[in-house]
Amino acid sequence: MKIGIDIRHLTDPRPAGVGGYTKQLLAALFRLDQENEYILFATGTPWSLRRLPKFDFPNVKKVLLTVPNKVMNGTILITGGPTLESLVPGHLLDRWFFPNLNFISTKLPYVITAHDLSYEIFPEFFSAKMRLWHKAVQPKRIFQNASVILAPSTSTKRDLELFYGIDADKIHVAPLAAGGSVGAEVPAYRLPPRYLLTLGTLEPRKNHLSIIEAYEAYRDQSHDPIALVIAGSLGWKSTPIVRAINRSKYTKDIQLIDYISEEQKLRLYRDAQAFLFPSFYEGFGLPVLEAMQAGCPVITANTSSLPELTAGAAILVDPFNVNDVVVAMKLLLSSDRLRSDLIKKGLGRAALFSWEGTARATLRVLKK
Repeated sequence: MKIGIDIRHLTDPRPAGVGGYTKQLLAALFRLDQENEYILFATGTPWSLRRLPKFDFPNVKKVLLTVPNKVMNGTILITGGPTLESLVPGHLLDRWFFPNLNFISTKLPYVITAHDLSYEIFPEFFSAKMRLWHKAVQPKRIFQNASVILAPSTSTKRDLELFYGIDADKIHVAPLAAGGSVGAEVPAYRLPPRYLLTLGTLEPRKNHLSIIEAYEAYRDQSHDPIALVIAGSLGWKSTPIVRAINRSKYTKDIQLIDYISEEQKLRLYRDAQAFLFPSFYEGFGLPVLEAMQAGCPVITANTSSLPELTAGAAILVDPFNVNDVVVAMKLLLSSDRLRSDLIKKGLGRAALFSWEGTARATLRVLKK
């Protein structure tokens, strides 16, 4: 069987969580399956195509077209074609796998991963440009036309049923994993001796303003000189977040670190006193799993997929209630016993997830 895989999103110079998911999943899938043939398809400028990861497997080939993605997307949007399979001449594909939502034109059956429906549930967390992009892509049509949808959590599966009316039998839950290449030291950063950590693109959905406010309240009430490390690229509406950092009375103890690659995360998680992730909505919450795997106790939100992911191995808070976050910080940082208990439970919970397991679940779907 010949399976086409869309990797156009991997030309991004700073791949987010979806990019990490795709690279880790495909590497595990290709190690697992030596029988089927995989054709990796991407478009882009010659420069952007150089960013694509290398998969050195005998049954994996690449078809790369030097057409800017904007041109390709515009052509599909305006004309409805060409079909993607017509752009891979010499390879008679049986089906497609789309690890991420994208502009799609195909007459073949396809499997697609729905990472979350945040753009439907919280459109206010997206820029006008991103809302326009989702409108042009038509995710409802794409998911309804898919043969099978992979969802990273039962929470996302329920969202697909509720918002798009998709039959539950068509949606298969294939949780993500953590690890892989994560493990290198963080270069050029001098980290504080004691710090709280939050990691993720600086944007409204990740709730950074509440984290900063809760940190200030905790410092005021506890007089604990612990620092706060905020790691992640500047995203949409990040200006108020940066302004809040600069105006904080504890600004000297708040360290802002730009984009952290997959290879640089472990030390950040490992040395933190706690990981703060009161996100308003997550389809899975990969940073939470990464923190638990690294032995870092977690404070996260009681919404969307996060209770399902942590399953009693983290402190859950109301992301809309800053005082909830403050109380959780007090409990965790004042009790070595609670911290040790959460570390133990987090390690046990994280051990249940693996990219091999994700790959096996994906391969079962692709074979059907």
